[in-house]
Amino acid sequence: CAHYIGTTGNGLAPPVLSVRIVGASPLPLKICGSCGIDSVGTEDGHINIFEITDTHLTFEKVLDRQDGRILCLCWDSTGSFIVSGSVDVIRIWDVKSGHAVHRMLTGRAEANKETIVWCVAVTADFTIITGDSRGRICFWNGHTGTQLESFLSHKADILCLCLDEENNCVYSSGVDPVITNFTRIRLKCGDYQGVKNKWVRSIQRRIHTHDVRALVLADNKLYSAGVDSYLVMSSFPPKALHKYAPTLQSTLDYTIPRIASLSK
Repeated sequence: CAHYIGTTGNGLAPPVLSVRIVGASPLPLKICGSCGIDSVGTEDGHINIFEITDTHLTFEKVLDRQDGRILCLCWDSTGSFIVSGSVDVIRIWDVKSGHAVHRMLTGRAEANKETIVWCVAVTADFTIITGDSRGRICFWNGHTGTQLESFLSHKADILCLCLDEENNCVYSSGVDPVITNFTRIRLKCGDYQGVKNKWVRSIQRRIHTHDVRALVLADNKLYSAGVDSYLVMSSFPPKALHKYAPTLQSTLDYTIPRIASLSK
C-alpha cells in the first residue's frame, strides 16, 4: 500500500499537503531547523528527503537503502549530514551524495539480544549521542565514527534525549523513568596535550512513575511527558517541579503553549 506524509496548520486539522514516500511505513521524522528540509525514515531502511516551504512539501531525494528499520534520525548543525539509529548500528549519512560515510556498531549486552537505538542527538561540534535498549547512553565522534564514552545510565531502554542550547548538557530517560543529566567538562591533559572534553554524570531525578517518552528543554526548563499522562516542568538550579494533570486548567503557566515553537 502507499504511504504518505503531510503538513497541517495544527494537530486537529486534516493534512493540507501530502506527498508519497519511498519505502514502507514511515517511522521517525526530523526537520533540519537551519535549512528547512525534512527527513523521514521507513521500516524498510529508506531515508526520504523533502523540502518544506510555507506552501509546498516537495520530494527531493532518497538516500541509499540500508538493511533493517530506521528508528531515529537527527540532522547535524550544518544540514550536510544525517545520523540514523537502527538495530545494532548507527550510521552517518552524507545528504549530498546519499551514501553512508560511517557505520558504528553498538555491541550487545547479550549475544542473542539485539541492541535497539531508540534516540539520537547531535551537538554543534558533531558529537553524536545515542540512547539504546541496553540502558546505555553513548557518545561518538561524528568526524571519525569512533566511540568516545559509554555509560550504563538506566536499568531499561532509553527512549528520549534532549540537549540544552549550549550543547553542554544532555538529558535522557525512557522505560526506566529516571531522568539523568550528563554535563560536558573540559580537562587539561598535560603541559603539551592541550584540553579535551569529557562527559560526566551529573543529576538524576525520578519525576515520573512510568515510561518517559518525550523530553524538551525551553527557557532553561525541562519538560517531560510519558505514559503516566503528566506533563512535568522541572529545573535545577533553581530546584523546581510542577506537574500538570491531563485535564484542562485555566491556571497553566503561559510558557507551556510555547513549547512546540521553542523546540523547533
